[in-house]
Amino acid sequence: MEIQAVCKQLSRTLPVLIAVLASAPAAGSDLFGAGSRNIALGGAVSATCDDGNAAWYNPALLGAIPTPRLALGYTGMFPSVDATVEDFGSLGQVAAYRVEGSGSGSGGPAATLTGQALQDAFDQAADLDAYSAIGVHFVLPLQSLFPGFPVPAGFGGSFIIPQAGTALAAYSSRTPTQPFFPSWNTPFGQARIQFGLGVEAWKDVLWLGAGTSVHSTAAGEVVTLTPIATFDPAKPEQNQPTPSNASTSQGLDLSISPVAGLLVKPVKWLKVGLAYRGEEETRIAMDVRASMVLNLGEPVQIDLPYVMSGSFAYKPHRFAAALALEPADELTLSLEGTLGLWSTFSPHVQVLSFKVADSALDEYGAVFIDDLGTRFRATSEPLPVVSVRDTLIPAAGVEYRFRFGLDLRGGYAYRPSPLNPDQGHVNMLMDNSWHQVSLGAGLRLSGDAQGPRTVVNLHGQGVLLVSRYNRVGAPDADGASMAGGLVESSGWMGGFGVELVREF
Repeated sequence: MEIQAVCKQLSRTLPVLIAVLASAPAAGSDLFGAGSRNIALGGAVSATCDDGNAAWYNPALLGAIPTPRLALGYTGMFPSVDATVEDFGSLGQVAAYRVEGSGSGSGGPAATLTGQALQDAFDQAADLDAYSAIGVHFVLPLQSLFPGFPVPAGFGGSFIIPQAGTALAAYSSRTPTQPFFPSWNTPFGQARIQFGLGVEAWKDVLWLGAGTSVHSTAAGEVVTLTPIATFDPAKPEQNQPTPSNASTSQGLDLSISPVAGLLVKPVKWLKVGLAYRGEEETRIAMDVRASMVLNLGEPVQIDLPYVMSGSFAYKPHRFAAALALEPADELTLSLEGTLGLWSTFSPHVQVLSFKVADSALDEYGAVFIDDLGTRFRATSEPLPVVSVRDTLIPAAGVEYRFRFGLDLRGGYAYRPSPLNPDQGHVNMLMDNSWHQVSLGAGLRLSGDAQGPRTVVNLHGQGVLLVSRYNRVGAPDADGASMAGGLVESSGWMGGFGVELVREF
């Protein structure tokens, strides 16, 4: 008996509501920057950040900020990314895109349908949501609270609410046969809270700092393409699993990531900043029940037990080293390099692996539904094999401060992709390196260099994705490539931000 799964195709990311207002900075703020001045300087601020975002960039800087300050800002980034299938290879043989009767020929209606379904899948993967967020950050020197505090020290932090507060997190699941941009597609919309403390260890020469970010607990829905079909033990070659939709509920774990840094000022015109940002990950590993609607002459709903595991958000251990040169009082030049240890990325790909719970399987490896008197078989999908490399992100920024109340800024950074271009056609992952250029200005509306000030910071940011040919596919039962495809990914992102800063 042949069964077709009937369920509305859900292609958009579903919102996940966060239960605790805390999360990791593995969000758009980590990709594009946090704080208008910091973004305008290309992110090369681990030796020169002067706001509460220092809790992320380098918490040692918090101890060198002399006055309390509070800021409120908005940042938005709007992508335009293309993923064009240049060579379908045998991608049509991947179960999720197989069309019955298509054969191996080309040019026929069925083959055209297969190609269109594949291109639609890659178009969907490249249809990234815009990133927008409202951010608040602050710095509070401890001497302002405790005049007798023995050493200069500062406490600071930031809180970013993505998508203008409409959702605190947005997650999208992907199965191993679905096209995906793993290192920067998920999650853009994720709230973040960060705190840090900086202390002066050697007067006017050395500052030390530490901070933390907390990953939130969350609950919600994901959508999965679960291959399932009826199974007849007498005819095991028939009724192979085909895609059908399943909605499942899940919870995400809670963890803490450390940040540490130091700032050295050996001479008046030079600052050296070093920072470490710990590994960040939000994982899922739990038993779920996938609710299926099947057409057996009349709609019948069943629940299929699954073991589901994967990673929704991951950033590796990172080390940043920065220099800030001040050859004149009005001018600051900054250089920075950030090393990302992506070598352990493979087990943290943001796709979900599926396996039917062993307790639900019979001697034939199928699920027997008593109410229907029918066996069902589903495809178990392990995490894909991924070829990754460590990355070094160079960045540079320049700031000139005019005496009449205007600061001009510019910055550049290059982000190499952590995914090697040649993936051996054994996964459906895509990625790009990118060039990032930013410009900005600061308007000092009141006060002077020696007193309280009100400042408006503005910035514009552009990202150009380096065109890349991604060798995509899927492995067979032996791990060898069964589908060799070639997809070109390219595009750009653009955005802007504004921020109001008040010093007290």
